[in-house]
Amino acid sequence: MSEGNEQRWTDRLHLRRPAAADIEALVGPDQAAACARDWASDGLGYWAVERNGQLIGVCGLRFLTFHLRDTWDLHATFVQHAWGRGYALEVVEEALVVAKEQSANLPVVARTRPDDAHGFGLAERAGLIRRKDLDRDDLQVHCSHW
Repeated sequence: MSEGNEQRWTDRLHLRRPAAADIEALVGPDQAAACARDWASDGLGYWAVERNGQLIGVCGLRFLTFHLRDTWDLHATFVQHAWGRGYALEVVEEALVVAKEQSANLPVVARTRPDDAHGFGLAERAGLIRRKDLDRDDLQVHCSHW
Protein backbone atom coordinates (compact mmCIF):
# COMPACT_ATOMS: atom_id res chain seq x y z
CA MET A 1 0.00 0.00 0.00
CA SER A 2 1.05 3.53 -0.64
CA GLU A 3 2.52 5.69 2.12
CA GLY A 4 0.26 8.39 0.67
CA ASN A 5 -2.60 6.70 2.46
CA GLU A 6 -1.26 7.65 5.88
CA GLN A 7 -2.21 11.29 5.33
CA ARG A 8 -4.72 12.68 2.90
CA TRP A 9 -6.64 15.91 2.63
CA THR A 10 -10.07 16.75 1.30
CA ASP A 11 -11.37 20.27 0.77
CA ARG A 12 -12.16 20.69 4.47
CA LEU A 13 -10.62 17.76 6.32
CA HIS A 14 -7.30 16.21 7.24
CA LEU A 15 -7.24 12.40 7.24
CA ARG A 16 -4.35 10.73 9.01
CA ARG A 17 -3.25 7.38 10.32
CA PRO A 18 -4.71 7.39 13.82
CA ALA A 19 -3.05 7.03 17.16
CA ALA A 20 -4.61 4.42 19.45
CA ALA A 21 -6.15 7.18 21.57
CA ASP A 22 -8.02 8.54 18.53
CA ILE A 23 -9.71 5.23 17.85
CA GLU A 24 -10.37 4.48 21.52
CA ALA A 25 -12.04 7.86 21.96
CA LEU A 26 -14.55 7.20 19.19
CA VAL A 27 -15.04 3.46 18.79
CA GLY A 28 -13.38 1.69 21.74
CA PRO A 29 -10.22 -0.25 22.62
CA ASP A 30 -11.07 -3.42 20.68
CA GLN A 31 -11.44 -1.43 17.46
CA ALA A 32 -8.23 0.47 18.27
CA ALA A 33 -6.27 -2.78 18.40
CA ALA A 34 -7.84 -4.03 15.15
CA CYS A 35 -7.12 -0.70 13.44
CA ALA A 36 -3.47 -0.82 14.50
CA ARG A 37 -3.20 -4.34 13.07
CA ASP A 38 -4.79 -3.22 9.78
CA TRP A 39 -2.31 -0.38 9.33
CA ALA A 40 0.63 -2.62 10.30
CA SER A 41 -0.30 -5.48 7.98
CA ASP A 42 -2.05 -3.71 5.09
CA GLY A 43 -0.72 -0.15 5.12
CA LEU A 44 -4.34 1.01 5.17
CA GLY A 45 -7.10 1.27 7.74
CA TYR A 46 -9.42 3.78 9.30
CA TRP A 47 -8.25 7.39 9.35
CA ALA A 48 -8.57 9.85 12.18
CA VAL A 49 -10.60 12.70 10.67
CA GLU A 50 -9.73 16.23 11.77
CA ARG A 51 -11.35 19.57 11.08
CA ASN A 52 -9.24 22.57 12.06
CA GLY A 53 -7.04 20.31 14.20
CA GLN A 54 -9.96 18.81 16.13
CA LEU A 55 -10.74 15.07 15.96
CA ILE A 56 -14.29 14.72 14.62
CA GLY A 57 -14.41 11.16 13.37
CA VAL A 58 -12.93 7.88 12.29
CA CYS A 59 -13.56 6.71 8.75
CA GLY A 60 -11.93 4.56 6.14
CA LEU A 61 -11.35 1.15 4.64
CA ARG A 62 -10.07 -2.18 5.82
CA PHE A 63 -9.78 -5.57 4.16
CA LEU A 64 -12.63 -7.94 4.97
CA THR A 65 -13.53 -11.37 3.70
CA PHE A 66 -17.29 -11.14 3.24
CA HIS A 67 -19.40 -13.90 1.71
CA LEU A 68 -16.12 -15.73 0.91
CA ARG A 69 -14.88 -12.77 -1.12
CA ASP A 70 -12.13 -10.22 -0.46
CA THR A 71 -13.66 -6.76 -0.08
CA TRP A 72 -12.96 -3.29 1.21
CA ASP A 73 -15.05 -2.73 4.34
CA LEU A 74 -16.15 0.90 4.67
CA HIS A 75 -16.71 2.37 8.13
CA ALA A 76 -17.58 5.85 9.36
CA THR A 77 -18.11 7.17 12.89
CA PHE A 78 -18.37 10.88 13.66
CA VAL A 79 -18.97 12.89 16.81
CA GLN A 80 -22.49 14.22 17.00
CA HIS A 81 -21.60 17.90 16.56
CA ALA A 82 -20.08 17.00 13.16
CA TRP A 83 -23.29 15.41 11.86
CA GLY A 84 -25.22 17.05 9.05
CA ARG A 85 -22.29 18.99 7.59
CA GLY A 86 -21.30 16.59 4.81
CA TYR A 87 -18.03 15.55 6.43
CA ALA A 88 -18.83 11.83 6.36
CA LEU A 89 -19.66 11.90 2.66
CA GLU A 90 -16.49 13.87 1.96
CA VAL A 91 -14.34 11.22 3.66
CA VAL A 92 -16.28 8.29 2.18
CA GLU A 93 -15.73 9.72 -1.31
CA GLU A 94 -11.99 9.93 -0.56
CA ALA A 95 -12.04 6.34 0.69
CA LEU A 96 -13.66 5.24 -2.58
CA VAL A 97 -10.84 6.97 -4.49
CA VAL A 98 -8.27 5.10 -2.39
CA ALA A 99 -10.08 1.79 -2.96
CA LYS A 100 -9.86 2.30 -6.72
CA GLU A 101 -6.20 3.33 -6.50
CA GLN A 102 -5.24 0.30 -4.44
CA SER A 103 -7.36 -2.46 -5.95
CA ALA A 104 -10.34 -1.50 -8.08
CA ASN A 105 -11.43 -5.10 -8.50
CA LEU A 106 -12.31 -5.42 -4.80
CA PRO A 107 -15.86 -4.29 -4.03
CA VAL A 108 -16.39 -1.67 -1.34
CA VAL A 109 -18.95 -2.92 1.17
CA ALA A 110 -20.86 -0.84 3.71
CA ARG A 111 -22.78 -2.80 6.33
CA THR A 112 -25.36 -0.90 8.37
CA ARG A 113 -27.83 -1.83 11.07
CA PRO A 114 -31.47 -1.60 9.93
CA ASP A 115 -32.10 1.27 12.39
CA ASP A 116 -29.07 3.28 11.20
CA ALA A 117 -30.76 5.72 8.82
CA HIS A 118 -27.63 7.92 8.72
CA GLY A 119 -25.36 5.06 7.63
CA PHE A 120 -27.91 3.79 5.11
CA GLY A 121 -28.30 7.27 3.61
CA LEU A 122 -24.55 7.86 3.56
CA ALA A 123 -23.97 4.65 1.61
CA GLU A 124 -26.61 5.64 -0.94
CA ARG A 125 -25.29 9.22 -1.31
CA ALA A 126 -21.82 7.77 -1.92
CA GLY A 127 -23.24 5.79 -4.84
CA LEU A 128 -23.15 2.36 -3.23
CA ILE A 129 -25.90 -0.02 -4.34
CA ARG A 130 -28.27 -1.71 -1.90
CA ARG A 131 -27.79 -5.50 -2.06
CA LYS A 132 -30.45 -7.31 -0.03
CA ASP A 133 -29.08 -10.63 -1.24
CA LEU A 134 -25.87 -9.93 0.73
CA ASP A 135 -27.55 -8.96 4.02
CA ARG A 136 -26.15 -10.89 6.93
CA ASP A 137 -26.23 -10.96 10.72
CA ASP A 138 -28.93 -8.28 10.97
CA LEU A 139 -26.87 -5.95 8.77
CA GLN A 140 -27.99 -4.28 5.57
CA VAL A 141 -25.42 -4.22 2.79
CA HIS A 142 -24.55 -1.65 0.13
CA CYS A 143 -21.64 -2.19 -2.23
CA SER A 144 -19.86 -0.60 -5.17
CA HIS A 145 -19.99 -3.73 -7.33
CA TRP A 146 -20.00 -7.45 -6.75
